[in-house]
Amino acid sequence: MLCGVLFFTMAGCSLVAGSVQTPELTSCSDSKDVDISDVTISDAKIGEKMYLNFTLKVSRQLDSDPKLELTIIKENEEEVPCFGDVGSCTYKLCDGETDLEMALGQLWDNKCPVPEITAPASLGLTLNPIVEFAIGKAPTTVTLRLKVTDGGQSVGCESFKLDIEKADS
Repeated sequence: MLCGVLFFTMAGCSLVAGSVQTPELTSCSDSKDVDISDVTISDAKIGEKMYLNFTLKVSRQLDSDPKLELTIIKENEEEVPCFGDVGSCTYKLCDGETDLEMALGQLWDNKCPVPEITAPASLGLTLNPIVEFAIGKAPTTVTLRLKVTDGGQSVGCESFKLDIEKADS
């Protein structure tokens, strides 16, 4: 749910064997009704398909127009704007219309209410070279902030850094 968007752009990532990152998650909300943990990111390289694996925990039913607010912050602290449905955008978690929104809601068949659930999840996204126009020339590091709201109120928020490697020459 939170994580489909994470691939686009994520202080404390450590690069491990090859191109696997295990970012340090920082809470940005007092609420923990929605939480992600065990995050690993592989192949975060321009021109490659990046994979995000994590555990999603929703500890109470979400039934008041739940949304994911993704904020992507570049190294220079500037926020990446929303381009179509990519970048610092807000995504519906139920009755999604775009491919990304439908992917975010796949664990609950894209229908509200979002049930209480703890489940492993995996998402993938190709880092097209054009993404460098939004986030800056790779190699670079971006910070991702993933805030989930229900009825306009925060029910969980995590942030983390993502190191993006340059394309192979």
